Amino acid sequence: MDDISEKALQALRAENPQAALVELKELLREAPHRVDLRHAIATVLLRMGESRAAQQIAQEGLQMAKSQDGPPMETLIAPFQILIANALEDQSRPEEAAVIYQQLLNSECDEAYVRLRYAYLLLGWGRTKDGLQEMQRYLDNGTDDPEALEAHEQLLKDIRKFQDADVHPKVFIEAHRGCYVSEFDQLFERIEKDGWMAEAARMKKDEEGNLVPSIPEGARPYAAIRVDLINPTTLQPGRIGDSPLIVAIEGHETLAQLPLVDQWPDQPFSTYVSSQTPWNNLAIQIRFVGDSGSVADEAIGAWYEAGFNGAFGAADRGMLHEITDPIYPNIQSVIYYVDLGRAEFTAITDLLQRLSVLHGSHPIASVLLGNGYLPAD
Repeated sequence: MDDISEKALQALRAENPQAALVELKELLREAPHRVDLRHAIATVLLRMGESRAAQQIAQEGLQMAKSQDGPPMETLIAPFQILIANALEDQSRPEEAAVIYQQLLNSECDEAYVRLRYAYLLLGWGRTKDGLQEMQRYLDNGTDDPEALEAHEQLLKDIRKFQDADVHPKVFIEAHRGCYVSEFDQLFERIEKDGWMAEAARMKKDEEGNLVPSIPEGARPYAAIRVDLINPTTLQPGRIGDSPLIVAIEGHETLAQLPLVDQWPDQPFSTYVSSQTPWNNLAIQIRFVGDSGSVADEAIGAWYEAGFNGAFGAADRGMLHEITDPIYPNIQSVIYYVDLGRAEFTAITDLLQRLSVLHGSHPIASVLLGNGYLPAD
């Protein structure tokens, strides 16, 4: 291993991805011909959630690897393709990622890893039958380590068990909500005696000196924010959990490992629910038949404002807390992430009712609640 490769490996092992990125970019400036450094940089960018930047540099590296002869370059082609597929998944572009996985499975590559990634993609895309077939092929080939094979054999059984049980997928949302609200209540109960308040809105003074909800600069006009907890004396904020809370449902615990997308029946448009529906960071994904995804914004904004003002809770609790700007993975689709705080499940039924009304004037192809990818109906 040469000096640059050793430094790159140390950077990849660093706990601070930002520092690793700085180190790797400096190495690339010293050796711009090194294709492997582009793979390392793309890997770090993907870990940081910078999927578009990761995709761009991985594509540059892939073209360099294809244009240079020799076995070392050939061994980098598949890893670059895998990185690009991973980046496309992060951008909610499953169709393009699937094409790459299919190409890789038709060539010489790490078959076990690629087939498993492809199976997970299909399961999270509502193509359960295809996903189970790919996972069965992974198990039949048996080239992965024994522990991984055993774990995925159990996962396959559990998915089929869930299908046989004919469970309504809304139980995933109910379980995530119940667990998150319980955790919220338990923590607040411990600190309420010290003067802490829950679900307070961030406020500011308008031009006339009146207190109004504070909306981040550049955010949608309805995107006011409530903090989970705040100490009114010190103004110290508090948050319930550092990340989206993923929980399991009893009897189907392993399904929390992946987004398994299942259909919610009897809706006017194809509606799906993921096994991963974190209540404090719930993805609301909508695809329209012919319209731009932007036509959802008025309905989503009205729903969020209603929830922010307590429509789905009680007088002193149960408000919606935060919503992201709309994300457009393609022209006809849109994704919002919402922190529903301690709102009741009626927030979901009200959302679907509002979308049903919108469906009358702007036909909706499909809706997905939770992690995963909008099925291509």
